[in-house]
Amino acid sequence: MINLRELRKQKGLTMKQLGTELGMAESTVSLYETGKRNPDVQTLIRFADFFDVSLDSLCGRDFYTDGSMLSEKDQMMLQAMEQLNEEGQDKVMEYIDDLLSSTKYIKMHKTGMVGKA
Repeated sequence: MINLRELRKQKGLTMKQLGTELGMAESTVSLYETGKRNPDVQTLIRFADFFDVSLDSLCGRDFYTDGSMLSEKDQMMLQAMEQLNEEGQDKVMEYIDDLLSSTKYIKMHKTGMVGKA
């Protein structure tokens, strides 16, 4: 349960509050967060549904669509985007488009540029 504590704190909940929301004792939440106890599949699903995340994400397995793992920086960027409303997300995408239009900010590989097609 790598991300349980982080997700709980993002929602501004105490262990007791999370336990109350999901019908479990504060001590059980603590055991899950510290890794001293592993939740069963049904409990994992309840956590994932409550926090609106995938089971992979809940367990710290965030992937790109090609199956490779997300870097810590990529995960931080995604978490920041999730905190923005639609207008804020649109502004970020506009800024990214501006950066991608300049070769100064494009990664270079042996086979050429990577970026917008």
